[in-house]
Amino acid sequence: MGVRFPLGAHMEKDNLILVNAFACNSIILKGLIDYLNNFFKVYYVDLPGFTRKETKIQKITINSYTKYLEDKISELNLKHYIIGGISFGFVIASNANLDKKCKGVFAFEPYTNSKSIILNKITIKFLILLIEAVSTFQAQNTIWRNKLFWKFLSKIHYPPKKAIPIVREEIDPETFFEIGKIILKNVKRIKFHSVPYVVLVNKYDGIVSPDYTVDLFKKNVKKLLINELDSVHYPDNLSERYFEKIFPPKKVEEAIRFFRQ
Repeated sequence: MGVRFPLGAHMEKDNLILVNAFACNSIILKGLIDYLNNFFKVYYVDLPGFTRKETKIQKITINSYTKYLEDKISELNLKHYIIGGISFGFVIASNANLDKKCKGVFAFEPYTNSKSIILNKITIKFLILLIEAVSTFQAQNTIWRNKLFWKFLSKIHYPPKKAIPIVREEIDPETFFEIGKIILKNVKRIKFHSVPYVVLVNKYDGIVSPDYTVDLFKKNVKKLLINELDSVHYPDNLSERYFEKIFPPKKVEEAIRFFRQ
């Protein structure tokens, strides 16, 4: 890649704690992690049920995941850090009780609640009923093994085709469906902190409304930097080179300086 830390090798990298998106994990997002490691010291938190190494938790809720993240932050025992949430992970990062060690929040394509989703109400209600039926009949594992289910997901590009084998092998089916239902039903107001926010929004997102997101952050955050990306919410290309292209070093440098003000 040849990317160097933009503020100079003599300056210490900031710690960045990243929280995963829905249907995603550190394996799928290795390209993003590798790219950001050029600028930050990245600590990626895979939430329970999203990789085999992090087994699912009994009660799958936003609060239980928030508690898990708070424990992870405590275990890291960093002198200072920036917390970053990717899509659904932003809700978990935002709800966490952040101490004075937190110097800022990095919101990557942030999902905030069901109002931010670009889906009509009928589609959302249908998907909720479908997921609830799956849960009622405890058919998560059966559907997970069904080829038609994965063909359906590949058509809507969530996740992209290249990531599907990893999702199938690594992500717990019950976690997948329960988090999906939470995302579709969650109407709670997001929690904002009194720290600088850097928000990355995709102009062609297709899943989360960039206009809704920008408006929400402008109304609730005093120290705010918004960067528009020329991408979709979940791209087919997940390589390090791709992330360098859509979020170039100059933009990353701008974010770092903003956090350090």
